[in-house]
Amino acid sequence: IYICGADWYDIRVFDFAKGQQFLPFEEAISLAEGYGLPLVHYEECNLSLPSVIHQLTTGRDYDDISAPLEGFVVRDPDGDRIAKIRCEDVPKISATRSD
Repeated sequence: IYICGADWYDIRVFDFAKGQQFLPFEEAISLAEGYGLPLVHYEECNLSLPSVIHQLTTGRDYDDISAPLEGFVVRDPDGDRIAKIRCEDVPKISATRSD
């Protein structure tokens, strides 16, 4: 995540890979701490598509700054699968859903 404000620039780590394979998130946390790199806010939870869409369409801000959330990086607990969903994706997803 890169954010440019009037007085600052900020880069935060959200993943590490070795070769073509993403490392388990616990390893990413350890590496970020070991190298003294700031890590994005993260939380473990059970997701549903309606919940994610709701959070992306209700004006949620980032947890540590007053700036609109751009989206989520979603990881499989085993680290095998990673996906992104951005606010700009919501209209496409909503148009193709059949709840």
